[in-house]
Amino acid sequence: MARGIVMYPTPSNKREAAVVPMTLLPCPFADNYFQLAKKLTPDFHLLMDKITCDIGWLERALAKTGAIDEICSKLLEICRSVYNAETGKDRFFKAYSSRWEPLGLPRVVLFIVLEEEKNEKLELAAFQQGICSLRRSLAQLSRTCELRPLVARKQVTVAYFRSGYWPQHFEGAWLCRQQLERSEAAKCPSAPAQLAGMKKVQQLLCDSAELSRFLSEEQAAAVSSTFAKQFDPSNTSVETREAVQAARKSPGDWVLKPQVEGSGELYFDDDIPRVLESRSEDQLAEFILMERVRPPCTPSAILHDGAVLVRRAVAELGIFGTFVADGDKVRCNKVVGHLLRSKGQQTNQGGVFVGNATVDVPFLVPSDIYWRNVTA
Repeated sequence: MARGIVMYPTPSNKREAAVVPMTLLPCPFADNYFQLAKKLTPDFHLLMDKITCDIGWLERALAKTGAIDEICSKLLEICRSVYNAETGKDRFFKAYSSRWEPLGLPRVVLFIVLEEEKNEKLELAAFQQGICSLRRSLAQLSRTCELRPLVARKQVTVAYFRSGYWPQHFEGAWLCRQQLERSEAAKCPSAPAQLAGMKKVQQLLCDSAELSRFLSEEQAAAVSSTFAKQFDPSNTSVETREAVQAARKSPGDWVLKPQVEGSGELYFDDDIPRVLESRSEDQLAEFILMERVRPPCTPSAILHDGAVLVRRAVAELGIFGTFVADGDKVRCNKVVGHLLRSKGQQTNQGGVFVGNATVDVPFLVPSDIYWRNVTA
C-alpha cells in the first residue's frame, strides 16, 4: 500500500486511472478483541470444515435458498453429482483421499479469474516461494477440464477461485465448474465449502441446536459470543415475525443482506421497509435480516484524490488462517495473519477497489485506554 494501488473505472479505460485511497495513520484497535479474534480462529476453521463435510445438512439447510438463488442451486447440483448426500461425510473424505500419481509434468496452482482482472500479487508471492501458477477464466477452461486437469501441459494440483461468485461468471461454464470439482486438484473453495459460506448458513448457526451439531458445548459458546442476531425474513416463526416488525419500525438498527457473495447490495435504513413490503414471503428467502453492528469510531487520516482527509472511521478485522485435514485428522490449524479495513462512519457499503474502504493497519491499544477514548 505504500506505493499505492491503481484502479480503473473499467479495465479498458486506463486514462482515468485513480489511486485507491490510503490511510496515513494506523487505526486504533482494542488489543483484547484482536487477541480474541485470533484465539477463536481455529474453532471457526473446525466449524467450517465440519459443515463442508456434511453434505446432507447443507442440502437441507439450503433447500429454500437454492430455489431462488442460481449459484446456490447449481452448486447443490454439483454436490449431488460429485458427493453422495446420503453417505455424506464418508463419501466426501473418500473423494479427497486419492493421491496424485506422477505424470512427469510440472505441477502448478491454477488461479481462476475474470479475463479482465489484472491483480497478480498473489501469483507473484507464490512465484517468489518457488510455486508456479497459471491464470485462466472459466470460459477459457470450459473446453479443457478433465478429472486430472492439465493446462498448458502442466498438472494442476490446486484450483484457486478468484471468480465464480456471481451468476455472470458462469455463462456457459457450469460443466467446467463441475469437472473441476470432480478433479483430483484441491479446490479453494470446493463447492461444499462455497455453500458453507452462504449467509443462510450463517443465520442457521445462530440457532444453538444447529451450532451444537458441529462444535462442543465449550467451542459453541465461545464462537457464538461473536454472533449478531440473524433471521430468515421468509420464516414464519414468532421470533422472526417480531424481528421483521422491528426492522420495519426501526430500520436503522438492521441490515438486509442478499445471499450473493461479495456483499452485493446491502440494504439500510428506509430501504429495508421498502424491500420487505415489496417482496412475497417466498421472495424474501433471497435475504437475511441481521441486527446492525455499530462498531466504535476512531480518528483516521487518509489520502484521497490527492488531498488529506481527516475523518471518523470504523474498522473491520479479518483473520487469515491455514487449515488442512485428512478425514477426521487435522494436520494443520493455525493463524497466519490478519487484514484490517476501515471506512468512514457514514459509509454503508464496503469495498476497497470501489473506493468505499481502505486497507489499514491496527494500532493495538490496551482495552481500558481504548474504550475510554472511542465514540459510538
